[in-house]
Amino acid sequence: MTNTPCLSTTAPASPSITRWTTSKSFGTTLNNVLTEIALPRTATPSAAATLDFGTVRPDGHGVHIHDKSLAWPEVQSISWKEGLLSSSEAYLMIRRHGGLLAWTKLPIEEVKNYPVLMAIAADMGKAQ
Repeated sequence: MTNTPCLSTTAPASPSITRWTTSKSFGTTLNNVLTEIALPRTATPSAAATLDFGTVRPDGHGVHIHDKSLAWPEVQSISWKEGLLSSSEAYLMIRRHGGLLAWTKLPIEEVKNYPVLMAIAADMGKAQ
């Protein structure tokens, strides 16, 4: 008698299906997945390379916006906020240590791939 492999009669586990209850939860999940794909594992600004996020251009020395620059030691936080009113736009805010007001505040539409920028800021301890 020959030995034949035993075939399993149990069905494989079905893959889990995620169901989103709101478009906001779907958007959040999609944003997170796309950020993981787009975020290079070594995506920290270096002195030799400037990262391009549209208006915002960080490098190893600091963050540059138009003709303004802020050195990393002076950056207190980078955050994005949604407006308080339904008609208010979302914006990116960069705060300077010791400053009462934001160093800069940009409409989020001017910042390419802002979730990736926020993930890099988080890795640097600058995200709020």
